[in-house]
Amino acid sequence: MKIDVTSGSMAFNRLDMQISQAILLSIEVYANLDFLLVMDYYDDISLFDDSINPNSVSYYQMKSSDEHFTFNSIIKAEWIDKLYEHLNNPQYIIKELGLITNCSIVETDSPKKEYKQEKTSFNLFNENTRKKIVKDIASHFNIAEENVDLSKFVHIKTDLTINKHKNIAEAEFANFLYKDYPKISYDSIKVIYQSLVTLLTKKQEFENIGNNEIFENIRKNKGVSKGDIQEIIKHSLLIRIPEFDILDRILQLDKNEKPNYSLEYAKILADSNRKVDSFFELVEKIDFLLKKNLIQENENFKTYIVRMLHMLPQNILFSEEYKTLLISCIYINNQE
Repeated sequence: MKIDVTSGSMAFNRLDMQISQAILLSIEVYANLDFLLVMDYYDDISLFDDSINPNSVSYYQMKSSDEHFTFNSIIKAEWIDKLYEHLNNPQYIIKELGLITNCSIVETDSPKKEYKQEKTSFNLFNENTRKKIVKDIASHFNIAEENVDLSKFVHIKTDLTINKHKNIAEAEFANFLYKDYPKISYDSIKVIYQSLVTLLTKKQEFENIGNNEIFENIRKNKGVSKGDIQEIIKHSLLIRIPEFDILDRILQLDKNEKPNYSLEYAKILADSNRKVDSFFELVEKIDFLLKKNLIQENENFKTYIVRMLHMLPQNILFSEEYKTLLISCIYINNQE
């Protein structure tokens, strides 16, 4: 992890806030784009309009403060200059260059104004402020002031706060999930959210990558796509493990069977928590099998289980009891 040694724990908090903001951005574009989020590579957060063959991209710098920022401090810190550098890369159409802050930005020049709207174009700042920004960019890049283009720049005032950003992001993500899955449990939301945070953090922290890598490697090592989020949701919903008593009841286990089934149930819980690859492969196979082979009208559940077991490929890693329980779990989840 890249750590600003001058700011200690605040550097960690800033990186954590970037994760929370990336989640909010993903919610915002989820319905309309097959997007790709790239963490801490081109910029703090980069948002591509397509995960495989992107045409456009938005770059975001994220900054936080307990009070507010002034344009003088922003210009001095060269955050706008760093964003402007992206205009020198013609590979993608730039949709937006965003300065994201958790607080307002205050103009100190007359007429004084505080910007705390959700999104404000730089073109709406007062004339003196725009002139300062243009002059700074022109000087930094050694270009004429009339050639400075601020049309892509926006200030975004996020709802996140330094102390509560994780809670806010999780609450927004929960609302997002409830819209598509109104019966989803609180525990499932927690699992999905934490899995997404873990994936984004892993991509953010990955450092063994060059400055001019090909897009495929950047996507693989630094990116999280809509498809990745869909897979997290799908797997988490598929592998919701009911209480053993529920499985016991629908399988009608006798007292001699229960000890072995209890042991295999514990293994399923462990494998799902440890994210074992072979476990998820089996889940995928069972889910595909159940969707292709529905229970028949006059078929009892135990007979259906036996039929599904015979159709599953043999795998010495998993016992019959293990597969029976997992088939039952996925069957139950698919009914909801």
